[in-house]
Amino acid sequence: MALTLLQAETNARTLTRHDSDTRFSQTQWRIWGNQEYRRMRTWLRQEDVAPQFGLITSADQTVALAASLTLSGISATLEGVHLVEADVGGGFYRPMLKADVLNRNSHGAGGYTFREQAGVIVFGPDGLFSGTVRVHYHNTPADLTADSNPFVIPVECEVALTLRTCGWIAVRDGEGAAGKKAWDDAAQALLDEALPALQARHGVHPSYSGLHVVLGY
Repeated sequence: MALTLLQAETNARTLTRHDSDTRFSQTQWRIWGNQEYRRMRTWLRQEDVAPQFGLITSADQTVALAASLTLSGISATLEGVHLVEADVGGGFYRPMLKADVLNRNSHGAGGYTFREQAGVIVFGPDGLFSGTVRVHYHNTPADLTADSNPFVIPVECEVALTLRTCGWIAVRDGEGAAGKKAWDDAAQALLDEALPALQARHGVHPSYSGLHVVLGY
């Protein structure tokens, strides 16, 4: 059963011995909880962690010659693009490579690239791509506001998220940066231990949709 907003707050209060006092409000804790929720989701979407967790696939997008795609047109809360695939017909899509940082127009023969730039997806080589694409992306999660709202994160990350909120409670209790670091370090140790399982379930894998076109899977 997923960790809920109220359950996480209750756990954090117990761990920091604030079960029945009012030294910080529920409203304040929820600010910390949602802050750490967004931080956790951003960490998960990294390519070497669990980029397929929470991954959303857009509808097909038509790109005119030399045009770009506006990220806000795909999703108002889009946080990051994981992959762009070009429609090659017959129900198949070919993954585009991310543009080289130093040479954005470098590409394989007959291939195209994409890059995020100032709120848009730009295709390369510059001015040469047109066609239909779909975008795999992550949204920034909305703040949780009700007791029963679940944190949408893998179960292995739930305790770590709670511990990170304890770090903010430690600061409020006057323990300063050292107190917060102790809780953050404990959370990171759990995440380091969970990383292989997260990568196995939600990491990049050869069977990922579209790669069979290029790699033969």
